[in-house]
Amino acid sequence: MVVPLSSNPINAAWFVATKLQPPLLRSDTIPRPHLEEALARSVSELPLTLLSAPAGYGKTTLLATLPRLLPDRPLAWVTLDAEENDPSRFLGLLASALQRLHPACGQSAWPWLTGGAVEATALKRGVAALIGDILTHLPDPVILVLDDLHFVTEPAVYIALEYLLDHQPPQLRLAVGTRSDPPLRLARLAARRQLGELRRPDLGFRPEEAQALLNGTLDLRLTTEEVAVLQERTEGWPAGLCLLAGPLGRLGHDRSQFMAALSHTERYAFEFLAEEVLRDLEPDLRLFLMQTAILPEMTPSLCQAVTGRQDAADLLEALYRQNLTIAALSTSNENEGADEPVYRHHALFARLLTRQLERERSGEIPELHRRAARAQTTTGRAIGHYLTAGLWAEAAALMIQVGPEMLHRGMTESLRTWHSTIPDTVRADFPRLSALLGRCEIHRGDFVAAGALLRQALERAVAGGDREGECEALISLITVSYAMDDRTSAAGYVERILALPLNPMSQVAPRLASAWLRLAESDWEGIRADIADGLGIIHQTGNRVADLIGTTYLSAPLLAVPGCLELVERYCAGAAARSLPETAWRMGADELSVWPLLWRGQIDAALPRAESVEALRQSLGGHPYIGVDVAVQLNLLHLARGDREGAEQAAERLVRRLDGAGASKWMFHLHAAARAMALLGRRAEAQAIAQRLAALPVGMPLTQYLVLHLTGLLALLEQRPAEAAGALAEAIGLEERLPIAHVSGSARLLMARLRLEQGQPDQALALAEPVLAGWLAASRPGFALIDGPAGLPVLRLAAGRGLAGVNRLLALFHLPEAASVPEAPPSVVGAREPFDPLTQREQDVLRLIVAGRTNRQIGETLYITEETVKSHVARILRKLDVTSRTQAAMRGRELGF
Repeated sequence: MVVPLSSNPINAAWFVATKLQPPLLRSDTIPRPHLEEALARSVSELPLTLLSAPAGYGKTTLLATLPRLLPDRPLAWVTLDAEENDPSRFLGLLASALQRLHPACGQSAWPWLTGGAVEATALKRGVAALIGDILTHLPDPVILVLDDLHFVTEPAVYIALEYLLDHQPPQLRLAVGTRSDPPLRLARLAARRQLGELRRPDLGFRPEEAQALLNGTLDLRLTTEEVAVLQERTEGWPAGLCLLAGPLGRLGHDRSQFMAALSHTERYAFEFLAEEVLRDLEPDLRLFLMQTAILPEMTPSLCQAVTGRQDAADLLEALYRQNLTIAALSTSNENEGADEPVYRHHALFARLLTRQLERERSGEIPELHRRAARAQTTTGRAIGHYLTAGLWAEAAALMIQVGPEMLHRGMTESLRTWHSTIPDTVRADFPRLSALLGRCEIHRGDFVAAGALLRQALERAVAGGDREGECEALISLITVSYAMDDRTSAAGYVERILALPLNPMSQVAPRLASAWLRLAESDWEGIRADIADGLGIIHQTGNRVADLIGTTYLSAPLLAVPGCLELVERYCAGAAARSLPETAWRMGADELSVWPLLWRGQIDAALPRAESVEALRQSLGGHPYIGVDVAVQLNLLHLARGDREGAEQAAERLVRRLDGAGASKWMFHLHAAARAMALLGRRAEAQAIAQRLAALPVGMPLTQYLVLHLTGLLALLEQRPAEAAGALAEAIGLEERLPIAHVSGSARLLMARLRLEQGQPDQALALAEPVLAGWLAASRPGFALIDGPAGLPVLRLAAGRGLAGVNRLLALFHLPEAASVPEAPPSVVGAREPFDPLTQREQDVLRLIVAGRTNRQIGETLYITEETVKSHVARILRKLDVTSRTQAAMRGRELGF
């Protein structure tokens, strides 16, 4: 079954169908039974079979015999070239190849092909998902061929391949064709008897095979001695022997001088033979070969467009029949959408033809590449033609045209590579190139670099009167400002962009950013209107890119604005329906949808959804602007369930996101991280984050409320009642004016807790009753989870006094009995023993720390992410009451690890 490329997120505009099928075998191919037997035996018995030899030794031809040699084993074929140095393309080709064996096999790679940069960790996890697909959908033995692997130099690809070899399904056999050994641990595989090898001495023609080729296929009528000389001089090199047909046929019996001129050096032998071949050709045919040498693959229509020859189809067929260094890849070209044969020059012969073209007709080369680019329907190859010929302006224009779509397919590395090829002087004339590269950096999570590039693009667009380019740069700068919580810059960009004539799609980001900015003025009606307008545009367009903008800008405080939660709930349902499963778009929609579930008290639905979002985020290797809220959500949900370890893991992930690349700088996340640490008893860490929050400009009521609420919470938990009362009293005044305050906890509830501990239960109930009644009336019972265990004594008091509906709030908590004792002093809420016992996984990690392993090595040994290792290490240090890995190792030895 052949699955169309359109079923893959990277579609036919980026992939070439002939990369996914072996070349056609010529009917006059020399049989090589000893090699075929060796190949079949190796592929049948060993996980990896490596064919490693220089060009022209028949590696591809031999691999193409596998369907005949092992007809009961389905074959997935991938031909690689330099374009696969982009991890997205590499993973996409693997997925497409496997999908041809089963429609569902390969679909698990979709998350890694959409919505962000694909780096080593994500690529490795993408391969892990493909392994799962193979195990699920391909139970019988299958073969995966990776041909021309030498073209790939990207380290991330080889990390992924190493992972595939380490976790290779038993039914999968991998066969690799390459001109040089790949940077894989081949010696280890060989020592384990998991590697089969066919190398240059194995692949060279034997005397009898040289005889069959020269006197059989080529009909040169050479003597046995002449064949022996040629076989010895070329060292059995198949490509060199094939090239002998032309000059030896022309020379007839006068061959001694020619044969004496043959060198033992492969490179010079080939050039000598190839030049002899060119000398024999008619001038027009020789020109046709030189002109078409710029094409990685040749179809009649492409060759006609490049050379102007109307008889291109007949010429290609004749060249193939004559065995003149041309191979047939297919009888039809799926990628071109037409019934055309596809051919390819032998790699070495193409290089010689290109050099000859440069010597004889260098002035024509740019125009040939221009024609080729215009005739290509494969966008990446079109850009490659422009760049190769130095047609920088054409390349830049096409990159600008297709760049946004490439970004949303995760192909940032291709764009970055192409951008680096274009000279600085040319880039200055295309300000949108800087904007495009800036968006690449946004996808990579480097907002500082993105901001510099986008500001440069904006200046050039304004200077050049490019209104559309100005609009694009401003939209991306709004994203950067939002990510860095730079409200001043964002306000300026929003004002500027709304003054421009905008198409509907361009209005989504500024409308939603405007809603975020209106928080400073507490303009609730304006916020609701902006969100309604922005989400309305998304609904009208049904555009996945617009969905990503929506999930980026919408956040908990905005959802809490009166009338907005219902808008967002409807939006999330539509976004989930529009997006592919397990993609960045779906992850963002699901993360956003957890807030309504949590606030409405639907904990049994909220927790698994949040866990699935976090699992996908980790599978994707992280994401620069999705996945911060889910750490807050999971911390709250795990605390409510009494799962201290889960709550700590979520809190630690949140703190790392606040400090790492693409970090959130927003006050809401700082407050959430400090609150989480405080409720877990980690007061020093909570105080450090609280200081960062207090250092923010207190220019808006919400920021002021968050600072006061956190100050009161910490003082309450640390038994400083006077300080807690002062901060909470001031916060209560703001809480009464801010309908969104409860997304970060209730100061009234904390003050009620304080009064309860001071022996004033009536005052405590009077403070808490309007808050609790308001949550229940508004169908927001889940707000009771925000202050977590700190508010439980007040909830129990209210339930004991018969306050209607409060038992519903208490039912949201499922805490161990010891953690739910009302009399427990605030200083032990979330506290831990001097030495908490290590979990089994923490013991495993500690043993490896004692053994001197790095985090990366621990992750590889235990099959967990490096991020998870860091979480375990942090907990181990805390439980052992040490401050470094060295001290942990020493303590571990003392404990017998």
